[in-house]
Amino acid sequence: YYDAYNGLASYIGQPKKFMRALVPLYPEAVHIVVLKGSGIKSIQDLKGKKVSVGAVGGSVSLTAETLFKHAGLDPKKDMKLEYLGHAESVNAFMDKNIDAAVTVGAIGIASVVEPMTLGIVELIDVSNDLVEKMIKTTPYFAKMTIPAGSYKGQEKDVKTFSSPNILAVHEKVGETSAYMMTKTLFQNKKDLVVISARMAAMDAAKIKDIKIPLHPGAVKYYKEIGLIK
Repeated sequence: YYDAYNGLASYIGQPKKFMRALVPLYPEAVHIVVLKGSGIKSIQDLKGKKVSVGAVGGSVSLTAETLFKHAGLDPKKDMKLEYLGHAESVNAFMDKNIDAAVTVGAIGIASVVEPMTLGIVELIDVSNDLVEKMIKTTPYFAKMTIPAGSYKGQEKDVKTFSSPNILAVHEKVGETSAYMMTKTLFQNKKDLVVISARMAAMDAAKIKDIKIPLHPGAVKYYKEIGLIK
């Protein structure tokens, strides 16, 4: 959303200044998934490997290429990028047609669950130095840990970074509508968690991390609960 609002990355020349934030939903972790036995222990070890990075020009591929550059790798020369969707990446791992994949999603994302359950892949850390570099260039990124046991066979915490998933609307949405949407989501959080466990991470206090303007209707709600004076 930050890139869209500011006209960056795939939105160059087309800033979406009409966007207004309502709710910080949940973080989406950057998963670096590698074939077991590949010898890949760090981002730098991806040199010379086949790496799936999602759709061409998509947010995942842009994040992946930025990460590789910060690690001192040329994504166009030092590795073979495969622009595969989630299901395609799983199949490619099963057929050993890729060595690694960069996947962005909430912990428990299916494209990581399936190959981890099959025992054919493992997760590797993103070093703290690399995470710091990513945060400096893209302010909405944050440090994140994928706790041990999040996936079958994952015996230790995995260090990485995340991007926030937020609910945003057009600035023309009425104040009352925006207020009610924001209030309703938080008042019904328990029901949302039943539908999707990732919604447990929805936390009004995280509005401080949102990097685009809040909608006035959302501001009204956050003032009501004491988060904004």
